[in-house]
Amino acid sequence: TDSMKKPTFAVLCALFLFGGYFVKAGVNEHGDWVADDVDDDVPGAVYDHGDVAGAYDDVAGSTYGYDDAAGNTYGYDDEYVAGNTGSGSRGYDSDWEHADQGDGRAVYGKRRVYYEKDYSRRTYTERVSDSFGNVWFGFILIVLCVPLLWFNEGNYLYQQKTIAEARKKVRKVSYQRVERKNDEALVFFHGRMTAESPVADEDIKVPEDTVAIRRVTEMYQWVESKKTIKRKERTPGGYNRVEERVKYEYSKSWRSTIVNSSRFQNKSNKNPPSFTVPMSSTKISDTVRVGAFTLDETFKKRVLGMANQKIATKYYHYNGKPYEGTFGAPKIGDIKVQVWVRRPVTVSVLGKQTSDDMVTTWVSTSGRSMFDISTGARSQEEFFASQDSSNQMMVLFLRFLGFLLMWGGLWVSWQPLVTLVDVIPLLGPLVGFATQVGTFLAAVVLTLLVATMAWLWYRPLVAMTIISICLICIYNKELLALVS
Repeated sequence: TDSMKKPTFAVLCALFLFGGYFVKAGVNEHGDWVADDVDDDVPGAVYDHGDVAGAYDDVAGSTYGYDDAAGNTYGYDDEYVAGNTGSGSRGYDSDWEHADQGDGRAVYGKRRVYYEKDYSRRTYTERVSDSFGNVWFGFILIVLCVPLLWFNEGNYLYQQKTIAEARKKVRKVSYQRVERKNDEALVFFHGRMTAESPVADEDIKVPEDTVAIRRVTEMYQWVESKKTIKRKERTPGGYNRVEERVKYEYSKSWRSTIVNSSRFQNKSNKNPPSFTVPMSSTKISDTVRVGAFTLDETFKKRVLGMANQKIATKYYHYNGKPYEGTFGAPKIGDIKVQVWVRRPVTVSVLGKQTSDDMVTTWVSTSGRSMFDISTGARSQEEFFASQDSSNQMMVLFLRFLGFLLMWGGLWVSWQPLVTLVDVIPLLGPLVGFATQVGTFLAAVVLTLLVATMAWLWYRPLVAMTIISICLICIYNKELLALVS
């Protein structure tokens, strides 16, 4: 639910940041990135590019090893960048259209050399020291999981109260007329959704009764990906010599935004600087009705998400002219436009009726909001069953996440003991297994304990009733036998 997104996101971010702190990057010596000015033209070398004219082996001495000695030979001129063309099409340049738009060849960039500790060759003392150093990381995991479990239980209980309150207060009404006695009340109805003023697309014809349009415009472009290649060599003294080198690879892909090719390391790969047809957008009628009721902006955003009826896919040259006939293999600069619509359809609506015949978000006495719209004539019980199901799934997921954090924290905290006895035959593996089982059981108990304390805080009467029943069943054998 929305109320849990911020605390859950904060806990995960903190876990990521603290976890990253404990990733052992090694001891860096002379680890600065430098320009790759080494000629790798050695047969069978790892980074061999060859000594061919125009190869990317830093002939011109550029920062990233790209030989730009050939100059500007690909038709990518200032007129195209500025969009100052004589064709009348936005951003179009005939030189670019007929030029080679790139070879897609990978380019190697900067490199660095550093030394890192080889943890596979650590001494017994070093392993024990490291395990003690990680204890407080386990403590951080435990501290993070407690508020996550606490707020998860509170959110679940408040959401259940909101659903129960909505079940009691909801009124089933007719979509064909608005009754003033239902103003400010939670209402439920289903009927045909229509647009008072239908919408249209700039390029592609859509049905005249269209309620909402979702247009996706994509261009076929070069995309650069960056990865680091590592080569390790063992050295005396427990360290590894690590050589890192950056490699830039290129692929072609449909993208809805312009990929700035001026920042590519392979300068031969060039993308157009702008679209020549209207970009991706969404449209919805100013007034969307379900019978006598008007949907407010919150509902209209949901309706946009319901625009899933695909009308057409149309392809254009990068100069904005549509392809004729069957579209074949795409080229750099080609544009694809896809249009989805939402036409009139029967919908089921749950929301608050206002005095101006509008349906908007309903707010419970606990401050939780509720509204919904979906296609089809559903019953109100189906609505609430769906709300119950999503609430259950969220609470179970976060309980499991909290349990994993608790187990991980306990397991890390007990690693010094495992490391101390690891050198003793038979005893080391036995203690390691016992630690895993013991921390698992302890995590289960502590997770349930935190959840129970949260219930005592948020719903003390219900929690005490459940605890009392459990205690009676445990200590009263006759009652336990009767229940079983």
